[in-house]
Amino acid sequence: MVGRVCTECKRRLNAQPPRGSMRGWWESQPAAYTPDGRPCFVYTLSWDDFRIRSLHGAESNVDERSPQQERGPQEARSS
Repeated sequence: MVGRVCTECKRRLNAQPPRGSMRGWWESQPAAYTPDGRPCFVYTLSWDDFRIRSLHGAESNVDERSPQQERGPQEARSS
């Protein structure tokens, strides 16, 4: 589920794995918009001592709110 995250966050995950239980959620408001106005949403992964926010673009088929998800993964890949 981790989308685009910074290199330092990826390095931290591998070098010092977070402790505690992991929780994940989609943030309710778009964090950014594509140049043509499509929303990009953030998925947050949170542990007791670490949090990552990953940006998922409008073309993502991971977020159920994405137009690509509505068409289905197979159709999204072929367009």
